[in-house]
Amino acid sequence: MKIVYDPEAKYIQTSNKGVRFIHGVLRKKPNVVTKAVLERIPHHHADNDTFALRIARFDIKDGWEKRDPKCEIHLDDEELHALIAFIESNFGALKTGADSFIPLNGKNDIGVLLKRFKSLAANNLAKAKALIDSGVITGDISSAIEHSSRVKALDAFKNALEKDEPESYWQEWFENNKWMLGSEFAKILDERKIDTEHIADYLMKSDDGFLDIVEIKKPNGMSFWSNSLDHNNHVPSTELIKALTQCRNYLHKIDCKSDSKEFDRRVAKTPIASPRCLLVFGRSNDWDEDKQLAFRLLNSSLNRITILTYDQLYKRAANMIGISGDSSSDVSERPQI
Repeated sequence: MKIVYDPEAKYIQTSNKGVRFIHGVLRKKPNVVTKAVLERIPHHHADNDTFALRIARFDIKDGWEKRDPKCEIHLDDEELHALIAFIESNFGALKTGADSFIPLNGKNDIGVLLKRFKSLAANNLAKAKALIDSGVITGDISSAIEHSSRVKALDAFKNALEKDEPESYWQEWFENNKWMLGSEFAKILDERKIDTEHIADYLMKSDDGFLDIVEIKKPNGMSFWSNSLDHNNHVPSTELIKALTQCRNYLHKIDCKSDSKEFDRRVAKTPIASPRCLLVFGRSNDWDEDKQLAFRLLNSSLNRITILTYDQLYKRAANMIGISGDSSSDVSERPQI
């Protein structure tokens, strides 16, 4: 077999004493050159072989490298592995300019990281993104942080359902937890005003780039269904009919603004094309099959409006992150990270 020499390949050599080594130039300047030699020192069993690192600096005079180094450092096996661990733990954070960080040395440290950074993604997106982009936090760990944050958000959501929080509380809640509204919404726009008389809870940029609306009503104190049946059918309550009417008016007003340059400027040039509205309204945790069917028929009859109850929103979000979607279950039963 003919062996072809590859000038770009690195070759591991063996000394007369059986020490395998590889050497290289770390830096070369006109008057000095720095070299490194990484050694594998054999013992009786290969598993017990140790490693060493030698770094030396040589003067160059008249184009010739001196034989004896001007300075040299020799790291034994323990020192070499400690140096490798030190660089792996600290270089990434130092490179990003972080003021403080938690070094990770194994899988067990992920739990520590989640506890320390549990609010990082929610409270400081810029720093979280910098750490992820730089590799200080890996994709797997960042996903775990996001998952932990969303689990805690859902716990808080479920606890708040049992209280009589005002509508303003829920408006702020969804602004801080946009992901619960669904992946079809890409961004909450800064502008909320349609005109002087109509101000939506959220004007949204959809995932396909067009303008949509989200309207939030509080979960408790507003009946979803009327107390009486109509021809043995469940019908929307007066409060729900008012909310649907409000959504229709918003959609109509936005349709009328489709050619308005002033409105186009205020909504950051988000195009208008048959906008849709998501209405979050009421509870469904005690519905029977008849009410579930009535809800499906009601939603299918609406034009450009979709209704979701708070319990349905919770279940959908829980399924999204892979936890139990029963909004009536005890929060304390779930193991905490």
